[in-house]
Amino acid sequence: MTNIIRKVATKFNNSLSGNDLKIIAVVAMTLDHIAEGFLPEQFWVYQVLRFIGRITGPTMMFLIAEGYKHTHDVRRYLARLAVFSLISWIPFALFEDGSWPALDFSVLSTLFLGLLSIHVWERSEWSAQVKAAVIYLLMLLAIPCDWSVFGIILIMIFHLFRDDRKELIAGYYLTCAVVVGIQISINGWNGFFQFGLFCVPPLFLWLYNGEKGSTTPISKWFFYAYYPIHLIILSHLQS
Repeated sequence: MTNIIRKVATKFNNSLSGNDLKIIAVVAMTLDHIAEGFLPEQFWVYQVLRFIGRITGPTMMFLIAEGYKHTHDVRRYLARLAVFSLISWIPFALFEDGSWPALDFSVLSTLFLGLLSIHVWERSEWSAQVKAAVIYLLMLLAIPCDWSVFGIILIMIFHLFRDDRKELIAGYYLTCAVVVGIQISINGWNGFFQFGLFCVPPLFLWLYNGEKGSTTPISKWFFYAYYPIHLIILSHLQS
């Protein structure tokens, strides 16, 4: 049995590119939103689909930290995220609240603020106190966004501890334990699906090969465009 496990691990180790992770995250997100929009919380299928959906947030946050490391122009990267976070505001509010305007912003806004937090942290000409103050402000701005301040915390963990797996795992699981604890205290066992967060790290620590994957325009822009488009479709089906 040990040899079989070792062979399977060897076969799949470092087998996924950044684009592969994005595709997995997109599929998981779609299942998550279908469950959220159309199934009752008490239904076991709802819990299963949303358990799978917990893959999405941490994976995209990990890829933001990776994207910062590899980007040639962080300002253009920030601009893309800012534009699509604004585009997604209306579809996200309609899907989540059924109306717009609403003080409810999508995970793309969280990703934008997280990338900006990394950029602030790496500003060598700023003092540690100034960096901490600005990042704290960005965390406050993230409160009405999907994932709230925890999204910023995870992005910073992925960035700061990218070369120290033990510290990364410890920071990740501690943050997720707080998230799960809060959700269970609010929603009871209807929030059981949140435990799916603890299953995510193997994706980017074991399977991720550090490569971006396809760089065609379609592969690049699909992941930005899919988010608002699928929310528009789901909101239309809800009405």
